[in-house]
Amino acid sequence: MDWPVHHEIFSLPIDELPHRILSDDGPRLAWFAHLEPAVSRIGEAKGWSRDVRESVTLTLEGVVATHEAGTPRYSASRIALLADGSKRNVTRTIELLAELGRLEDDRADPLDQWLERNLACLPAGIRTDVADWMDVLRNGNSRRRPKAELTWKNYLMQVRPTLLSSSTEHGTLREISKAEVVAALEAPTPFGGDGHTRLTALRSLFAFLKAQQKVFADPTSRLGRNVTRRPGQRIPTRLPASVLEEIGVITHTPATWLVTVLTGHHALGAVHLQALALEDADLPNRRLTIQGRSRPLDDLTRQAIQRYLDYRNRRWPSTSNTHLLITQQTAHHDGPVSRWWLGLALRGQEASLDLLRQDRILDEVEAAGVRDPLHIAAVFGLRPDTAQRYVDAVYGRHDPTANL
Repeated sequence: MDWPVHHEIFSLPIDELPHRILSDDGPRLAWFAHLEPAVSRIGEAKGWSRDVRESVTLTLEGVVATHEAGTPRYSASRIALLADGSKRNVTRTIELLAELGRLEDDRADPLDQWLERNLACLPAGIRTDVADWMDVLRNGNSRRRPKAELTWKNYLMQVRPTLLSSSTEHGTLREISKAEVVAALEAPTPFGGDGHTRLTALRSLFAFLKAQQKVFADPTSRLGRNVTRRPGQRIPTRLPASVLEEIGVITHTPATWLVTVLTGHHALGAVHLQALALEDADLPNRRLTIQGRSRPLDDLTRQAIQRYLDYRNRRWPSTSNTHLLITQQTAHHDGPVSRWWLGLALRGQEASLDLLRQDRILDEVEAAGVRDPLHIAAVFGLRPDTAQRYVDAVYGRHDPTANL
């Protein structure tokens, strides 16, 4: 159908366009009536709440008001200009139009923007080489697989202090010496740790530059053992009884209590908590499945799960997210909760989830009463060397040649 349109309106700046369909604008009213039913249909399938559907409807009206009636595809960057706080929901509207095949996503890649911001302060000669290295880490090539987003971001943040320091004296990475690399490795790391990741990142960078014939020599090769040796891992320790008692008496929401129970009673890490699905909690048969392995469901965990599910069903009755743990954000799509959200369970407490998990594993080691790393590895799904570290923390290191 051809829609009559007043074309002169599209010469106005975006901030002067009417973001509501005018009452006498028949073509746009008709086109909005054509698109509006999709909000309920797709929103119900995705588990959107009534408030979300209402905000998407309002945003969709703004989209129709600022485009020609019957527009086949809408620009995502133009839709983003309609954001006005809580009244509109640009993110879900873009998702809706994508489902309808009516979206042209012309927005800049957030990862490209992040990379550009973190490289902007480097001299052109260094910035170009690092950008080429990042491109290979992100996208891979015929000889390399792409790295995970967290990995290549961490690599850049690890080497960035070294690059910034070198840029005061050098215009290219070709001029960096081995002595400067050693000095960089001895400097404090940006996020703590033992510096091993910084060394790995620097080696990756200079190996890439050497392969591309952009440097004559690799300054990270043949470093002294005192530089390349990774310090020993920290010995796990038990939490004081007073800290555990405090965790038990503070006020928890159903979500934070379930996270605390699954961490402190089952020693689940963040990855396992994020991956838990609704079907993994079999309350009638009192079973909990973790990484494909079924384990008995004790009363404490069963009650925590039931309390959380009651809250979940009241809070997001229409959600289609199959993860056990969801938030206000993930209830409207199918992704897992974030690590940051999980950390809120013990925010402000002396103990962290990691320390609570360590305490639970050490408790099992002590309860076993014998040096049995295979038992610990089987119960908690740990690597053998990790299980051995927990056993050594309780019983001390074992020397099999001591009695020979």
